[in-house]
Amino acid sequence: MYRCTKTTRTYTKTSNMILTKEQCQVLIDLHDHPKHGSKHISEFTIEDNFDPRGIKKSKIDYDMSLVYRDEETQWFFDLISDYLTEAGYTNNIVKQTLYFNNFAYNPGMKFVRHVDKHRMSEWEMIIGAVLNDDYEGGRVLYYNPDFEVATKPGEIYLTDARGEHEVTEITKGRRYSFVFFLEKRELGIPKELI
Repeated sequence: MYRCTKTTRTYTKTSNMILTKEQCQVLIDLHDHPKHGSKHISEFTIEDNFDPRGIKKSKIDYDMSLVYRDEETQWFFDLISDYLTEAGYTNNIVKQTLYFNNFAYNPGMKFVRHVDKHRMSEWEMIIGAVLNDDYEGGRVLYYNPDFEVATKPGEIYLTDARGEHEVTEITKGRRYSFVFFLEKRELGIPKELI
């Protein structure tokens, strides 16, 4: 299903592709694995391949791990690449992407209304999913037009980085999700169109 509006250039695709409960659990386990270095978003540095400028806990509050591509995780990069191919990005290079972001939100954590492209101008599309449902709060709400994504565990969504959205405060439990922030290059959009 696609939702689109020309005035805001927000495009969202919810696929028929849904991660299995077992796949979701593997991704949750990767978040908590010491190899991937889960820490609060405010603790990341340039050395972590992450730009910490503008991070304020009052606005961005979650734990994150950078899950790097290796023999153990390549299956997931392949799966996301296949999803993007199905969505029309047939020349995507996500199979070669360095890492994806794995998030965990505890009670009281949230991400206030924002536009991802304002945080990082190179980001073009966002692909993600929530991995569990044993929490309360944590809704992913988009505005202008108003809609919600990530309503079921494992349901993958693809949305334009220009879409204004938020993750509402977690009130109970721990919410896990993954996100790829994709540039045009990773989507396989030819250089002359960049």
